Amino acid sequence: MIVVDEYLVLRVLAGAGEVDGLPDDIMGLTYLRHWRLVSTIAKSEGSGRLSRTLSHLDPSRRRFIEQPDARLLQVIDPRPLILSAGRAHSLVGGLSALMAETVAACLHHESPFYVGDRQNAVGVLADKVRSLGIDIVSV
Repeated sequence: MIVVDEYLVLRVLAGAGEVDGLPDDIMGLTYLRHWRLVSTIAKSEGSGRLSRTLSHLDPSRRRFIEQPDARLLQVIDPRPLILSAGRAHSLVGGLSALMAETVAACLHHESPFYVGDRQNAVGVLADKVRSLGIDIVSV
């Protein structure tokens, strides 16, 4: 399993086909990242980037986000990751619950963090994630 961000999931669902640099493996999306997508779908209105992107998806692809096919995308159960997420947060500080959960998932699955949004691969937060030994791969 490879750990991905919600923007990469959206790129794959939007029909980008094979995404260069993305291994042929099951994508794992953390619970909080999945929550961001599902709650945005439930709102059905909004002006943010996720809302705009989701509004362009075919309804069947939105349903896939709501109920993913486990052969392609799995929502990672956060419960076994709580202690690791807490440790990551205390080690580097300044990690949101979203990023602490992502770090814990990457460590648990021995996966880099694959991102479809280049902003998730740069900056202070990305440096903190890398300081924990996790590669961030922008595809």
